[in-house]
Amino acid sequence: MEVYAEDTNNPIDLTDAINLTDPDVLSDLADADDLTPAQRERFVVDNDRKAEWCIGKIREAEDRKLYWKSFYESRLRRELEACESTIRFMKSRLEQFLLNLPAPVVKITKTQMSYPLPGGKIVLRKKEPKYTPDEPALLDFLKANGLEQCIRVEEKAQWGELKKLVARDESGRIVLVQTDDGPKVVTEEGVVVPCVKVEPQPDELKVE
Repeated sequence: MEVYAEDTNNPIDLTDAINLTDPDVLSDLADADDLTPAQRERFVVDNDRKAEWCIGKIREAEDRKLYWKSFYESRLRRELEACESTIRFMKSRLEQFLLNLPAPVVKITKTQMSYPLPGGKIVLRKKEPKYTPDEPALLDFLKANGLEQCIRVEEKAQWGELKKLVARDESGRIVLVQTDDGPKVVTEEGVVVPCVKVEPQPDELKVE
């Protein structure tokens, strides 16, 4: 924070004059961004009042984050819907235009018809129907009609099941052993599982 003396116009640094242990001073700060780097460096939570202040600022920041996220998502949704509406309308009019053109000027193939213009080419493609199989019923049909070649048998490792078999300590945390490839899990029998990558994560502080 800087102020200017009336007689010299020289800046006076008031950083050291701000008492970060004074709850009234803290209450005047909108958020942590109001703290200078020097103040951030010196600021510590060493009493309940300052801990409560931190909790309040976290909740205020979370509320602002939700507000602005909702605001911009809503604005983005409206803008996208307006763009899609324009695109659908213009495409419908171009399709009518294309279908009303005389055959000699339109290029027609088995899969599409098109008409070139200087700004772009209008193309109307024939689309395949959308097929939505009833998976259980279709599987029964394939088995009943000897169409096993149309059935895929997929093998997939069940990590959730393996987690039940790995070694854990008395607190219930999974035991990790250090190897040349980093930390690994082991089974209850002591067999190292080399094909599971372990990435330690930092503990997370929550305000509830």
